[in-house]
Amino acid sequence: PAVKGLWYNEKIIKLDGWRFESCRFDKCRLIIETPNFSLVDCYLDSTNFIVVSGKLVNALQFMALGNEFDDSPEYHPIRNPNGTVTIGA
Repeated sequence: PAVKGLWYNEKIIKLDGWRFESCRFDKCRLIIETPNFSLVDCYLDSTNFIVVSGKLVNALQFMALGNEFDDSPEYHPIRNPNGTVTIGA
């Protein structure tokens, strides 16, 4: 399912299975367990806390090895000129 234009403030949100478009997240706890989510033109400020669990932890541990994949652009979110972020779209 997709949600558009919502503002989340101090919420716990499980991102898995959702597509967020033009949403804003402030002081939220964002939980991901699978790669099955997307953020399109969303604003996330530095007050959010991201929780990764499940099998995604394996991927993070692998990336933490510091291999040559770290600088690959496909591993970075798209940072839009208006300050929003796009991931997985």
